[in-house]
Amino acid sequence: MRELGKKGQSVIRPSDINWVLTVPAIWSDAAKQFMREAAGGIPNSQLMLALEPEAASIYCKHIPSERMVCGGKSTLDAFSPGTKYLILDAGGWL
Repeated sequence: MRELGKKGQSVIRPSDINWVLTVPAIWSDAAKQFMREAAGGIPNSQLMLALEPEAASIYCKHIPSERMVCGGKSTLDAFSPGTKYLILDAGGWL
């Protein structure tokens, strides 16, 4: 918030921010609840937990077309309605 204020963006209030924390898809509900509690006082109304594979999928769908080419097509073409794609969550296993 201080950095935003330094840049003249002081109209943003803490209540305007929605926080998204990513968690592994294999986590239990108890582990997710622990993460929610560890978020340090962020109100539940401003906190969302997202599964890592879902977050990766959303990110890939919104990569600017100049940053990624898939099979000769830009991402705008590659992810047109009805297009199927795969997100592989390889996990952290060695």
